[in-house]
Amino acid sequence: MYSDDLLVFCTEDGVPLSAPLTNQMPDFLTKESQETTLVVSLPNQQETVRLPSPSQQETIRTSSSPDTKSATQITNKAPWFLFGGSVLVIIGLVLIIGIFIGIGLLSMTNTNTASTQNRNQQQPSNNKNNNKPDEEDVETNLKRLNDEIAEAYCQSNTSFLDDVLANDYTYKDDRGFYTTKPQIIGWLQAGIASYDYVKSSNVVVNVEANKQRAILAGKGEVKGRLNGQDFVDSVFFRNVYEKRNDRWQLVSVGVVH
Repeated sequence: MYSDDLLVFCTEDGVPLSAPLTNQMPDFLTKESQETTLVVSLPNQQETVRLPSPSQQETIRTSSSPDTKSATQITNKAPWFLFGGSVLVIIGLVLIIGIFIGIGLLSMTNTNTASTQNRNQQQPSNNKNNNKPDEEDVETNLKRLNDEIAEAYCQSNTSFLDDVLANDYTYKDDRGFYTTKPQIIGWLQAGIASYDYVKSSNVVVNVEANKQRAILAGKGEVKGRLNGQDFVDSVFFRNVYEKRNDRWQLVSVGVVH
């Protein structure tokens, strides 16, 4: 037995000593404010390791807990913020697309309504004038008809001339030459009159407001034979057309040399 209770090893052979059992712990183990000292015995040497006291360990755990908790909360909440933002962006895009689609449908509806109204307004006008769809451009149609009549003279096509010349058709020039529909058709059939060409230029068409009468004027070049004599004329003509039985007919021709 040694009188010093703090002696741990034998002073002679270094063997660890057994401390007597007591009900009272040493003061250095009961004070939380002191550091815990661990003595490790190794052959021929001693190593002393100082451990943090219980109060210091609790302080470390307490100080680290809030940061860990906050980091965990932020990590858990981050995906929800990202998901919520994506949902808001998608909803916004859907609303914008819906607005554009609505504007497009409204524009198409207004266009169709306007087109229908225009057709309804034009329908009575067309019916009132009794015009066919291919006669809407009267000037173009009359110019084409005038060229077809000139070609019929050159080809002696009396059946076509009988259809487009009015029954009261007359031809008169400033030299006193005068013919009628029966005469000119008879001359062509008998070969008394023939035409090499009948040309027109600088043609102007004046259509009356009721679109039932029109005057076609211009310059003409004519070459042919009459009673065996050749002739060439350069004239200014004034052809009067009237719409009869829903079709245009040549009523009269006036010529000035």
